[in-house]
Amino acid sequence: MSVEYDVVNYLQSHPFSTTSKIAKAISQPRVKVIYVVARLMWQQRIELSDYTCATAEGRQHPRYIVKPVSRGGIHV
Repeated sequence: MSVEYDVVNYLQSHPFSTTSKIAKAISQPRVKVIYVVARLMWQQRIELSDYTCATAEGRQHPRYIVKPVSRGGIHV
């Protein structure tokens, strides 16, 4: 399955209240969230829309978009 699907599926199953919890919790075999674009979003309660991920080797992947998975979207 694609990384995007795995992450969206993971977020659907594990709601979190903070960005750091999301970053720590998502630890797929080859993928690690190294930066989440959500500092301002957290303050304004805007849904998480994107993030940057990297492999364990440190190579960066393109930015993925996390689409809203429920009526209220994904909140951080």
